[in-house]
Amino acid sequence: MAPPMAEKPACTNRELYSIVVAGAMNPRIHHPYWYRQIDVITDQEVEEAVKRDDMVCLPPVAHFGFSGFEISCQLGRWEIRTDDRSRTARLLSIAAEVFKLLDHTPVSAAGINVNAVRQVSVPSVASILGAAAGSLRLGLEGEGSASAEVSMSWSVKGCRLTIWVVPVADAPSFVEIRNNAQYHEFGELLGTHFDLGAVLERHFADDVKAALEQVDRVVESLQQRRDHVV
Repeated sequence: MAPPMAEKPACTNRELYSIVVAGAMNPRIHHPYWYRQIDVITDQEVEEAVKRDDMVCLPPVAHFGFSGFEISCQLGRWEIRTDDRSRTARLLSIAAEVFKLLDHTPVSAAGINVNAVRQVSVPSVASILGAAAGSLRLGLEGEGSASAEVSMSWSVKGCRLTIWVVPVADAPSFVEIRNNAQYHEFGELLGTHFDLGAVLERHFADDVKAALEQVDRVVESLQQRRDHVV
């Protein structure tokens, strides 16, 4: 449930914040006018959203954007995202309010995602990760320079944390770090009325803080290998 960051040029430091909810969705509800009716966006934002060429509201899919946010809904998935850290409080507010009102929606999981691309002072992130994977002696051998992606997961009560460390194509000194905190703590409540908004509000700030700290740790670790020979 952690989306890749493919929308912008590779060679920039950037971030993407998103909340993803998996479940039985009704995309036809998710029109800018409904979001205005529940008072989570303004008249000006509705006007901006409906004028955009990429706005869609059909039975199988809905999508619209406004003020630095993108909202999309498919039959099995709802998402809100922004690439502006200063907008994360509102990101949470919109998601929480939507699912407080749609508390009848059967939900199977919710994910809080923080993805970051960072430049590091090493000649090749891919070579460093490839050498690290090779040192595990898993029988992964081949000719030429090795490259690798690294992912790790931890399970804690009601949550599965996953991080991906990925070289950025065509930008050797950049790394993409994807953080996903996925919650299933409400699984036994399927078919009942419960407050997913409260679940998001309880975890969001801590998860974003922890993810950004994780990004800093990965960058620092890679920086310490700046003399790595490609």
